[in-house]
Amino acid sequence: MKFYLRALAAERLKMKRTLAAWVVLIAPLVVVFMYTMIMIRTRESYFNDPEAWLGEIKSILSMWSILMLPLFITLQSGLIAHSEHSNNTWKYLYTLPIPRWTIFAAKWTMNTFLVFLSSALCLLFTIGAGLFMRYAFPGNGFTDPFPWEYALTIHGKVFLAAMFIISIHTWISLNWKSLVIAFGTGMVAVVV
Repeated sequence: MKFYLRALAAERLKMKRTLAAWVVLIAPLVVVFMYTMIMIRTRESYFNDPEAWLGEIKSILSMWSILMLPLFITLQSGLIAHSEHSNNTWKYLYTLPIPRWTIFAAKWTMNTFLVFLSSALCLLFTIGAGLFMRYAFPGNGFTDPFPWEYALTIHGKVFLAAMFIISIHTWISLNWKSLVIAFGTGMVAVVV
């Protein structure tokens, strides 16, 4: 277990000041911003709507889970593996006195953590977008309390489903050096 924790700490250090760390923030922000623009444009449909929160959650989560999340996972797993592929450090890592599985498990855990963090930010930004609509355009359905149980349940289900995608793309990106293979596989999977 101590080897795994050391490998995980090394992965955390490699993530500092990288594109992969910024994408965690940018990806959910883009999705929520796009849907907020849609809500502003169609704000009349939200007036006196008792299910405004539910509609917003479903719409943003649909855009997140179908379009952005699979591409986000592909990008994150490719960037995490690329740090080893680009510097040809696999041979060095294999000579370290730690089990090989700890290297792979740490990369999978880091990828899973980043997806979890990004999904949590997506939920927080969703709440922020609804609160923006509440105060910018008074009288709409966002005056009702936020449905925490529903939001956490549906976001949790999406995250659990994403763990399967994380496993596949982590394996692909660790086994092939080319980012084209990792990104191409993710794009084809989104289209399929």
